[in-house]
This record gives sequence, structure tokens and C-alpha cells, in this order.
Amino acid sequence: MAAVSPRDVYYLVRDSNCEFEKWLSSLDSNSQFRIDAYIDRFESGHRLDIKKLNNCEGCSEIKMDFGPGYRAYFNSDAPEKDELTILLRGGTKRTQSRDIKKTADDWRWYKKKYQEAKKKNLIQRMMELIFRRRSDEEE
Repeated sequence: MAAVSPRDVYYLVRDSNCEFEKWLSSLDSNSQFRIDAYIDRFESGHRLDIKKLNNCEGCSEIKMDFGPGYRAYFNSDAPEKDELTILLRGGTKRTQSRDIKKTADDWRWYKKKYQEAKKKNLIQRMMELIFRRRSDEEE
């Protein structure tokens, strides 16, 4: 697999909840470990099985080839030209339709908050409130 540029990966925190972390922590430890390894490879810039989702505000999914068809849903944004990747949710093939709808809703919520913060020149503060840097959890 060819590598691309490493990326900064953040979790979206909405109303004090991080849906991706909540979902991940509900799984058995082996699945958590394997999903975390997928996200590490994604963060390092490796190409994975990624699919752009239709009717989902530009979001994509990382398809994982184990378990019940695990998926991680994300989108990328470039506020102030520093591109970042935001993990929104996780799920399985069975819950995919519902997960995609919720992912689109999360992204619309983020974009609305971003526009509100931009009008008030509060983008940095907004970023601190609704994102948690993925690498911070390991420290």
C-alpha cells in the first residue's frame, strides 16, 4: 500500500459526548485494539478501504475487514487552511444506514458551529471545545 501525507485526526465532541469513543469503548478489547490500529494507519497516511458516502455531507467511511464489518465515519475540513480529519462515529454494516444519517447530522452540526464561531472570531475557542486530538488520549 502506498502512503500519503500523515494527517491530524480529531474526535468530534458534541454536547460533551464523543460518539466515536463511546462506540469504541462498547466493544470487546480485541476489537478496540484492531480498530485503533486501523485508525493509527489512517492517521499515518496509509491508504485503507475508504469510501465516499452518498448524501452524507461529504463524509466518508473506513471499512474494516474483520468482525461484523466495522466502519469508522469521518470528514475533513480545512479551517484557516490547516486541514484536519474529524472522526465522527463508528458502527457496523448492520447499523450502517442509521450511522450514516447520524454522521451527516453530526457534520451539519459541526459546520453550523463553525460558521457561528467564524462570525464571532471565535474559531480557535470553538476548536478547543468540540475537538479532542486523537493523539492526546495516549499521553
